[in-house]
Amino acid sequence: MYPKRPNSHLLSLSLQGGSAIVIAVFIIVVMSLLAAALTRMLQDSQDSIAYEVYGTRAYLAANAGIEHGFVKLFPLGGGSEVCNSVTVLDLSAQTAFHGCTVNYSCNEITETAINLKQYRLESTAQCDAGKFVTRRKIQAQAKEL
Repeated sequence: MYPKRPNSHLLSLSLQGGSAIVIAVFIIVVMSLLAAALTRMLQDSQDSIAYEVYGTRAYLAANAGIEHGFVKLFPLGGGSEVCNSVTVLDLSAQTAFHGCTVNYSCNEITETAINLKQYRLESTAQCDAGKFVTRRKIQAQAKEL
């Protein structure tokens, strides 16, 4: 009653055979793009973390410069204070401050009306990582009692 089509099933399979290759190539391209984007995001994240670490090192090196200035300004033995104009402190030999240098200055401000000595210290640290450079600046003031 119904005519038999002998190879209709095989005919439809042969027509669909090329579409699997197209889909596979599309999936490979999309996965490659996702992998490239993920690699770029990881690289940016690593750069950001390294910049933050060197920024913290520069901040701590500037803080060390301020403390070094205070030690020279108010020695523990009670000696005379030293307020130089500009001093360079090289911390690059220490492991924690590799590539860091500190410049700090001390300025004396004298209030003649009340006979009061005040000091302004300013410390600028620069840490060089090769790929980027970070700088931090700290200011502090002190007075004699």
